[in-house]
Amino acid sequence: DAFIGYRFPGIGDLELFSRKYVFESDYVKQIEESLDYREQNNLYEVVLTALRLYKKGSIEITQTMVMPNHWMSPFSEFPLVFGFGDKLFLGGTPYFLKERELKKFITFYEKLQRNLNDIKFFEVALSRFDLSQKRIRKPQDRLIDIMISFEALFLPDSRSELSHKLSTRTAFFQTKNRKKRRELTLLVKRAYNLRSEIVHGNKIKTPIKVDGEEITIDAFVDRIEDVLRASLHKFNDIAHQKSEGEIKEIIIDSIFN
Repeated sequence: DAFIGYRFPGIGDLELFSRKYVFESDYVKQIEESLDYREQNNLYEVVLTALRLYKKGSIEITQTMVMPNHWMSPFSEFPLVFGFGDKLFLGGTPYFLKERELKKFITFYEKLQRNLNDIKFFEVALSRFDLSQKRIRKPQDRLIDIMISFEALFLPDSRSELSHKLSTRTAFFQTKNRKKRRELTLLVKRAYNLRSEIVHGNKIKTPIKVDGEEITIDAFVDRIEDVLRASLHKFNDIAHQKSEGEIKEIIIDSIFN
């Protein structure tokens, strides 16, 4: 649970907003300029996207607060504070980022920023991954977003044989272990077929059988989400200082290595 805004002098421990963490930044505008906080909010959203991709867990901006530096309340010694953009946070798995992880996360975030600016299909893949994380929705809806992210990442050149190409490229891109490649191929192909059933309005039969194990659709979506997160992580690492064309070649050629 994250809170955008400023700390309140003298009342920092008051249970006024009940937030654990604060994103804080200065916002400078000339007097004649209109106030528009979307640029700041967009910056925070990129940070949250990076956090969601970096590891599993729920994190959300629930409210934006603005405290003008020179406007004082006539009723108290504290500055005037404006709040807007309240958003209900519906919970989920708690998100924890340990202090020892910060240095590695910062490096990850800096790479992510560069790759988002340089590689269009990676931006599409990441936006769909992020959408699957931000809203509490049915697992079927999450699966659709996850598979669109997979397609953007592994099928930038394809319009045919999608299920086979997607599952094969994902598996070969992730690992050189033959057993794990086979498992990943079957898992992604199963996810793609389920996605097709959903978008065509067919009811999904549950439980879902994976490697002889019967699991719920929620558990299945969590499993395929982990595969996507691992793929995006690896992509983020190898994409540094490479062109979009070079990245496409790496993905396509991975099945021959």
